[in-house]
Amino acid sequence: MSDELRVKSIKIRVTPDELTQLKAKADRQQLAPFMRDYCLGADVPQRRRVPPKLDPEFARHYSNALNNLNQLTQRVHRHYNNQPFEELNLLAELQTIRAEIEGLKKYASHD
Repeated sequence: MSDELRVKSIKIRVTPDELTQLKAKADRQQLAPFMRDYCLGADVPQRRRVPPKLDPEFARHYSNALNNLNQLTQRVHRHYNNQPFEELNLLAELQTIRAEIEGLKKYASHD
């Protein structure tokens, strides 16, 4: 796109059905920029894929597992930066997180 300002406008008339079709093709984009880009041969962005809705219970457990992993990582960096750490404590924490993730896999596969 050039740095030149857009100062000219074009007005077109369409039927209600045509407007509906244009809006459907624009797929929630602003209609005027979509039409300009489309007519001038610019790459028109593809439709965005709507992410699937997550079960709130699954999202909560997933968030908890990731939060635990993040806290463990922060703890390792903060407390054991220049000193040896207790591998058994770390392994126990990792086992807990692994169990949570396995539980999430089972929960997600039952849908």
